[in-house]
Amino acid sequence: MLAFVLANVVASSAVAQRRPEDLPPEPGALERELSIGSVSKPFAPVPRSGPSLSNPIEIPFILEGGHIIVEASIDGGPPRPFMFDTGASMLITPEIAQPLNAPAVRTASLGGVGPRVSQVEMIKVGRITIGAATLDHPTVAVLDIPNTIVDRGSRPRLAGLIGSELLALYAVTIDYARRTLTLNNPGFRPQAVTFSLPLGFSMSMDGLTHPSISVELDGSAGDFIIDTGSSGQVFVSEKFQREHAPFAQYGKILSFLSAGGIGGRVEVQLGFGKRLAIGPLTLSPPAVSAATNAVGFNMSRSNSAHAAGLIGAVILAQFAVTIDYQSGRAYFETVPGRKLPGILQGTGMIFDKPDHEAFEVLDVLRGSAAERAGLRRGDRVIEVAGRPARDLSTSDVQSLSSPPTHSSLPIRTSDQRRFDLTIGQILP
Repeated sequence: MLAFVLANVVASSAVAQRRPEDLPPEPGALERELSIGSVSKPFAPVPRSGPSLSNPIEIPFILEGGHIIVEASIDGGPPRPFMFDTGASMLITPEIAQPLNAPAVRTASLGGVGPRVSQVEMIKVGRITIGAATLDHPTVAVLDIPNTIVDRGSRPRLAGLIGSELLALYAVTIDYARRTLTLNNPGFRPQAVTFSLPLGFSMSMDGLTHPSISVELDGSAGDFIIDTGSSGQVFVSEKFQREHAPFAQYGKILSFLSAGGIGGRVEVQLGFGKRLAIGPLTLSPPAVSAATNAVGFNMSRSNSAHAAGLIGAVILAQFAVTIDYQSGRAYFETVPGRKLPGILQGTGMIFDKPDHEAFEVLDVLRGSAAERAGLRRGDRVIEVAGRPARDLSTSDVQSLSSPPTHSSLPIRTSDQRRFDLTIGQILP
């Protein structure tokens, strides 16, 4: 849902044997916000609208920067990489849409955490196939998605997003440990359930609903969207931050310019809260982020209360989560050995990838290795760890910045300056 490259900031995991890529990275990464800000309401069970399954459909995925990447095809075309994003609408790029020759059926507003709201064309395609599952005659938005989101370096570019429309057809189990999406008939209840919570929903300006649950952040309750497209932990709305200051009293707060996403660049605050209560469980300490100009996230068609924020992949990865629109519940199964990291580490370089050839330094954190080395806003980074920028995605750079596998990050700028940025503690 959110789409901002927060920083080259990663988490230090307490489980030493775990590979850095086994868990989504900390807010050092891409988070995605591809729906307009929301109105939270009680959830009305959704009637069955998809085909009945004789057996569950299991779809493998890969994790890139905490984002779920699956292969899907449109109208019998070749499989292409898509992000599965429960906080977004179904979306494809103009390059994918052009050969389909599908007429526009209407227009819609699409925005995110940032100041920009885009008017997009909605087209109807014949079918989208994901593994053994088929979405018949879906309506999809066509958007020129920023390069920093779709650019995967030497790998094929993202074709778009598979959004929460999939949840209207199936009960979907998201298992980060096994890296699978499992589609079940609506009404499915997993056998090994630690607890379940009633679903709310968050309605966008275009009428799309996203799943949400009530949680408590440092004792303040709110309705938070379950957002697999957000690679961090907790994002709070400007209203929630203003009323509750969820991380202001627990030490240092980082402030910096972020790449944003379809909503444009944003000023971000990042710090630690004390505790996040989800059902009967408490996770501590949660990393909390907020954007001061999150116009898209705070827009709505009425004066009703907005969603309090987003629950991202780092939190969701503590569980296997099943979302069932028909029963109006989310089921949580805890994953043994998972815990939130207590510190954030990184180089302090905040970056974007506005084009395929280079990363752009948007900001440099005070007191960080990037500041000490003399890296400046506007620098173009053309080489990272000896590899050309055109071969790397933003998630690749974060992987190369992940301790304990790496202790420093060598980079080269377009004016041929070289830096070896030490990876150190950023928070607390």
